[in-house]
Amino acid sequence: MRTSEHLHKFHLHDSTVDAFYFVPSEKRLILPICLCDWDGDREPDEVFGKTGLLIFHGVENFKTEPELTGLACDKYWGFELLHLVYHPESNLEDREGVEGSFFFQEIPHNIYSGYLGITFTATHFEWLETQQ
Repeated sequence: MRTSEHLHKFHLHDSTVDAFYFVPSEKRLILPICLCDWDGDREPDEVFGKTGLLIFHGVENFKTEPELTGLACDKYWGFELLHLVYHPESNLEDREGVEGSFFFQEIPHNIYSGYLGITFTATHFEWLETQQ
């Protein structure tokens, strides 16, 4: 799915992320996520309250703030997703920009803030629903 056309259909704010896996050799970013289940009016194509994998493909220009050198990103740190959005200002050629921020519920020893920002470009993403 194209980020610009479909990412807004996933209600990501306040969702929990168990980990994130960036695989540079495969140009993939994998986010195991439990989508928040907001009450209210919903459109038929909106995704709420599901558990699954949000997988970005063709990932390049992946950056974090603060930089995550030495941090094992597959350990459960209790991330809460503040936002993950299409960021058109970062578009490059056939890749669309994405920007996100996370809040650490448990702060790792080498992170000075409870927040983690990420930016990257990707060709597309997919959603794979899993069992809760």
